[in-house]
Amino acid sequence: MTKLNRIIPVLLSAILFISASYGQTEKERIESYINTYKDLAIAEMQRSGVPAAITLAQGILETGGGQSDLAALAYNHFGIKCKAEWTGETISHTDDAKDECFRKYSCVQDSYKDHSDFLSSRPSYAFLFKLAPTDFEGWAKGLKKAGYATNPAYAQKLIALIVENHLQDYTLAALNNQSPHEEMLANVKSDMILNETDLAKPATLKISEEKTKKILYPVNTVFNINNLFRF
Repeated sequence: MTKLNRIIPVLLSAILFISASYGQTEKERIESYINTYKDLAIAEMQRSGVPAAITLAQGILETGGGQSDLAALAYNHFGIKCKAEWTGETISHTDDAKDECFRKYSCVQDSYKDHSDFLSSRPSYAFLFKLAPTDFEGWAKGLKKAGYATNPAYAQKLIALIVENHLQDYTLAALNNQSPHEEMLANVKSDMILNETDLAKPATLKISEEKTKKILYPVNTVFNINNLFRF
């Protein structure tokens, strides 16, 4: 499958999402965003270890449910600025200061992948990967502590989005080896290998709060986090 054929389905999903989002209420926009990108968030969690609930909550918050200029003009769903190491395309956008440099992507898929890589490769976020993937409160507060955003209520906003929209379900789906839709998997550049058993294995989403606090990544999961292998 060519790169163009891999990207086209994601582009079509994004176009349909943008078209459908006009005239919607905030709740409808959020639901539409989740339905459009939940598979991508699950796939990225399985590839990188970043909890799907956190990824979706940040995407919703940073784009206003997919409505931001950065999302529309640069496919930037996570408000990631250029930083010294960025060599890709850029776009100027006023955020904390006027005309700041932000990363520009060729598709939403690349934005999601870069978000995962950004968190898993920078030392300031390394401590997050020592938390249980289901500890969304710890992740949300940790992101704020590490300086991901300047909004003092950033962590609380992420937590509220996760709770109100049941985003934890997608973290649990990833942990239970529930595969994203096949066409979405084809669009995620990853080293993830899923056999037929994984693809057919149903997810068990309803797990008690007490149990979710103890859930860790499956024992056979290997991520390269900040150049350190985690098993």
